[in-house]
Amino acid sequence: VEHKETFFQTPREANSVAAPPQKAASPRKSKSPKASPEKKQKSPLKREKSTVESEKAAKCLKLGWVSTLYSVNEAYVHFEEHVDGLEKLLNEMFEFYQSQGGSLITELQIGLKCALKSNDANWYRGEIKQIKGDTCRVFNLEYGNMEIIHRTNLRVLDKQFVKVEKLIERAYFPIKPYKNEAELMKELQAIFNDGSHELNFEVLKQIKDGSI
Repeated sequence: VEHKETFFQTPREANSVAAPPQKAASPRKSKSPKASPEKKQKSPLKREKSTVESEKAAKCLKLGWVSTLYSVNEAYVHFEEHVDGLEKLLNEMFEFYQSQGGSLITELQIGLKCALKSNDANWYRGEIKQIKGDTCRVFNLEYGNMEIIHRTNLRVLDKQFVKVEKLIERAYFPIKPYKNEAELMKELQAIFNDGSHELNFEVLKQIKDGSI
């Protein structure tokens, strides 16, 4: 993981998502003249450089931000392609549930997908994981964190939001702790800084359950 500083602000800190810096368009490459038959052979250095560039291009690199860190090996990550969809979803959910209110959930069930009003006053999609009286432990589907929510702040998830694809990835890091795991967690939390640091991730493979 390559660490970069950025001023990216996540939707948990504001109602809208600040788009990450735009990548500069790569200049067009002019076609090089064809080599004459006498100059076809390339030097070993050129072949080595070409191999390195091919290997780099073959890697699946993605720009992203860690939203929730569960351990040194597991986290939930927003990638660059999620940003616009996440901003749109959160704005639409906020407008819908603030203006129309939405329907209260009459019967709480574990595994039920719902809309939750978080402590930051924004609305998110969630899944009920535990129920204790009128209070639920709800998994935030947009950020990967758990929240304790009273049933009065839960609503039926409107069908327009059910159709929206997932906008976060569950990621596993192949890290072997080289020191005390608690100390390593503190270092990783400082690097990830609750989603405010822009990072480059190399995706090694897709797991059967949809994780990476």
